[in-house]
Formats: sequence, structure tokens, C-alpha cells
Amino acid sequence: MFHFSGVRSLSEVVIPRPEDHTTPLWHADYHPEDNGTQSGSWVVTAYDDARGFVVTSPNVMYIPEIISGRVSVFLHADGTYGSVDPVSWPQVFAPQLPYLAAISKQTRSPHPQAPVWTLPLPGHFVPVTGVPARNFGLLHDDIVYPLEAVARQLRSEVQDYILSHPSARDSPLVEHELIVQQASVRLRHMVATFRDHVVEVATLRRHWQLAKAYMRYFDLATAHRTQLSSATDCSLMGAWSTHPGEVDHLRRLGIPVWFVDTSLPARHHGPSSCPQVKFTRALGLCTSILADSPLYQGIVGPGHLSSTLRFWTTFQEISRVPGTQLVSQNNRSGGSTVAIQPRGNAVPLSDVSDGATLTLAPVHPSHKRGRDKFVDFDHAWMPCPLPCWCRALAQVDRSAVARRPELVWPYWIPEPALILGPQDAVRARRYVMNWVRARPIWLWLLRRGDQAAVTVTTQMWRSYLNGVPEPSLATKSGRRAMEIKQIFGAVLAQEEVEPHDAGGVQWHQYHLSDVPEDLCPIIIWEVHELAFRYELLALDRACRPARTPAEDLRREDLLARVFPSQALWSVISLPPPDSVGLFARVPHRRIAALNALREVLIGWPGCPDALLQETPLTGTDTADRIEVVESRIARFYVNSFFHHAGRAPIVPHMLPSWR
Repeated sequence: MFHFSGVRSLSEVVIPRPEDHTTPLWHADYHPEDNGTQSGSWVVTAYDDARGFVVTSPNVMYIPEIISGRVSVFLHADGTYGSVDPVSWPQVFAPQLPYLAAISKQTRSPHPQAPVWTLPLPGHFVPVTGVPARNFGLLHDDIVYPLEAVARQLRSEVQDYILSHPSARDSPLVEHELIVQQASVRLRHMVATFRDHVVEVATLRRHWQLAKAYMRYFDLATAHRTQLSSATDCSLMGAWSTHPGEVDHLRRLGIPVWFVDTSLPARHHGPSSCPQVKFTRALGLCTSILADSPLYQGIVGPGHLSSTLRFWTTFQEISRVPGTQLVSQNNRSGGSTVAIQPRGNAVPLSDVSDGATLTLAPVHPSHKRGRDKFVDFDHAWMPCPLPCWCRALAQVDRSAVARRPELVWPYWIPEPALILGPQDAVRARRYVMNWVRARPIWLWLLRRGDQAAVTVTTQMWRSYLNGVPEPSLATKSGRRAMEIKQIFGAVLAQEEVEPHDAGGVQWHQYHLSDVPEDLCPIIIWEVHELAFRYELLALDRACRPARTPAEDLRREDLLARVFPSQALWSVISLPPPDSVGLFARVPHRRIAALNALREVLIGWPGCPDALLQETPLTGTDTADRIEVVESRIARFYVNSFFHHAGRAPIVPHMLPSWR
């Protein structure tokens, strides 16, 4: 891998003219006087005696240093991959990824696209308070707002492009645009370290450049069918090749290109009629490496270029689930019955089932350990159950021996019943408040590609949520730090732990130093929502393992359509009482979410014919038909989850009143 000295930030890459060696290639405002677009002509030449080749260009007046041979691709501190990165430096042309040659260079303000090249500085970072760790926060609106505008504009451009080029619907363009949208949402709503936000901004920038490059390249290729050649566009990064045909192809498209002739000796084969220039070095690229191991090691080409596209799965540990097995669709009848006890804000019993009791499928004695998690927990702060989901849970067949604990799926979000476990109201509020404090850091932890989240036990959560009531400050601080380290210790250094949970914490539009009792139901509702979203993701990955990260990305987009604002990873805002969603009290307001969830489930093995053949719900359907479809969806989901996970799922609940 080539390393170049320079500042530790994303800055100019200097490509000089032959006479002054000061003009930047990275910036798109460089236009050489001689484009050299005539076929067979060479504008400039450079010799690399050490590596034994000559480099020429038919259409630009500069020659970048050629990145060739064996390379190592590392993620750098600014979110780029250094000189081997196609968004930072011209790379070898790969016919499998031709659009990488059409990546845009950096533009300067006041260009409307200039904000996408903004590098966040420490002064742009706004730390959050009241969480169990230091150095977490969000970027200032001055950084995020312009990037959100860039993301919205790109979505509009891609939608228009796909309308006029339908084949692009199955192209990498869609993945690039999806990653831009996901990065935009995470920058706005998800707390992280400053370093992670810098990488997130770079991820948005990278895939914005790649999406624009895709559309630009194929527009040029389409135009080439009706004209001999295009004028060279020096705002594009360009590429090099050892194949004359590829060089001529890029020249005709108007993309900067360089021909590398590996014949020896180089100086005897270079054209004598064009100026000789020096290779331009990649100055100013970040050289600080974040990762300990490379993403790729090997010869330059499609493999090294693909590794920079970052089509890898986020929330990787959620797909690492033990004991997956095929879902059995045999439904057994019979069994015992159980009364559903109402709670303080519960719906009437007749709304939960057809009568006062629910008929349960058989339950093997090995399942009868502790609280029955297939029955909704009874607590005044527990949101009302959705009748169809409540019935589906009650009817899961548990007649077989329970799975061994090590083969049961973990909880990615703490059980709502665990948070509401204390009998004492003061202690219960402390549990809720401590969850609110942990929530931002925990959601950040779930994004990491390690096993830390799945090793946290119920007892660890109980200790953390309870806090330390001893009056001794020293004892309290020490024990609190220990509890925090049990939960977050895999990723937090000792100096990052905040044992006092100092200050108020922001939870949606509320700044809380203590949680008022009337907010507890909506907080617990959000816990259900978060748990359902992460469990749906895990189950989808178990039922439909993707062959490529790009397939995972498209599945995540499909799953996101089930939820308001297409937010899969978090509840980005509290929905108003009349919102649409699985949680809506009025059946007709659940239609869009049920249709979206059905689209997910029909791709799973073992999907019942009744659900496969069901037509999408519409606003003209009766409430009875909506509930029939909802029941089929809920039953297939909870049965699938139990057979894969070995435990009860956490399912959606009705949105409680909170205003």
C-alpha cells in the first residue's frame, strides 16, 4: 500500500500542470487548455524507470502516480481508503465497475454540491448528557442539514433516472442511494462518537459520488452511441489501463484516461512528440488507519475496488444467531386455556379475544420456567396488546421439549417486562429512567460488528437498571462504574465510563432528569417497537440469508417500509395518536404497515398459502377482513420466530396516549 505524508484530514490532492506543478486535480475547476481528444494522439508522457513502464494520456495534461501491483485496503480515520480509493485517486479501470472512472472530484463553495465534501471538525460535535458514557453525541445542524438536502436531491435524481432507465432498478445505483439515505438518517438521529460521525459523513459522501458516477457514466455511454466522441470532462476522476481498447473507450466518452505501457525498456517505447511531465503525487490524503486488519490484500483490480464500495451488512451481530432451524408449519390443536388479566390501561377483554379466555396450544413442562413470556405482562405502564398478536402468541405450539439455553436467541433490546419488573413504583421508575439513559449508547453498540450485544445477560441488565442505592458516594460510584462496564465494557474504555449518569438526558422532545409516570407507557411502547424491529431483522436474515451484502441492503430497505419514516434502526420521532402503523388502534390505520410486513413474510420459506394468495389490503376493506389478514401475518411471524429463536418474540403494541 502506498502511504503519502500530509495533514490528517480530507484535503486537496495536488496534480500540477507541467509548467507549475501546483494545479489541483481533486478540484473540478481545473480545465487544461489542450484536451487532446484526437484519436491516436498523446498529450503528455511520464516514465517510471523503477517499475519499467511509460504512461501517456490522450486527453489531459497531467499524469497521476499509478497505483499498481499489490495493495492493502484499510479504512482511514477520515472514512476513506487513502491512495487506493477510487473516490480519492485515479485507479485501474475495471470493466466490471466501469462507472468508478466517472467519479466526481471535489467542488468548492459556492457550488451547490460543495457541502458534501465538508469534513466535520471537533467544534461541530455536540456531546449528549445524562448517558452512561462520555464522548458521545451528534453533529451540529450546520453539518447535518446540508447533507440531508444532498440526500433528498439524490433520491429525486435516482427516482427520475430509474423512470427513464428501468434496468437501473436492479443495478448498484439503488444500493448506493440507499446507503446515502441510511447515513443521512443516522447522522440526524443516532448518537455516536465523533470518529464514527466522521466516517458516517464520508460514507454518505462516498456513495453520493458513486451514485452520481453511475448515472454520469451510463449517460455518457448512451450519448456515445450517437456521436463519435465527447469533450473531456476534467471534473471526473478518470482511470488508467494497460489495454488500448479501454483507453480509447474512455477517451471517446470524455473521461480522463491514462495508458500504462509495460513494455521494456520504457523510454524506448514512449512517444517522442509529446511533452514529458512528472508523476503527480497524492498529497494531503489521510494516512491514519482505523482498522487493525485490511479489507483487502492483493493485486489492484475488481477485488480491491469492490472492497471500497462498502456494501457490507450493518448491525452484523444481529444476524449471528444460534440454533437456526427450519420452520415447521404443522399446527396442532387442543391444549389448555388461560385467562388474560386486564391492566390499568388495558383494552376490554372482549377486544383481546373472542371470549374471556384464549385456547392455548400444548405446552411441554420444560417451557414452564418463570414467567410465561407468551402471555402479555400485566402492568399499569404496559401498552395495550394488539388482539391478533396476543392470540398468535397464545397459540404457538410448545409441545416439544424446550431448547437448551445456549441455543436460544438473545435479546437485542431488554425485555419490557424486565424494565417493569420491580413491584415498587419508585424502583420501577428508576429502571425506566436508567433505560432511557442507556438507550442511545446501546443503539450505537448494536451497530458495531462484534458480539458484545449478545453477551449481555438479563442479570447484567437488571443490575444496571436498578442502579446503586447505597448512600456512600465512593461505593456508589465504584459499583455503578462496574455495572456500566458489564453492559458496555466491550467497547468503552475505563475513562469513557460516566458512573454518575450526570445531567438530564434527551429522549425525543423531552429533556429528562427523572421520568414522570405519565411518560412511562410511551417509553415502554418504544421498547416494544425497537425490540420488534431488531428481531424482525434477525428473523429475516435467518429465513432469507443473503448471498451478498447488497442483497442484505435491499432486504433492509424492504423491512424499513413496515415502519413510520422507513426507520428500521430507531424510532426517530414519537408518532401522534392518529398515526398509521402496526401500533394503530384503528384497523384501517394499520393497512399500509400490514401490507409492507406481508411483502417481507411471503419471501420466507413455509409461508402459508392463505398469506401468499392474499391480495393487498385497501381502504375499502372492512375491519373484519383487515383483522383476518393481520391474524395470518401475526401467527406466521410468531411461529417462525419461535421455531428459529426458541423463545417468544417481542411483538408490536398499541400506541398509548402521551399528549
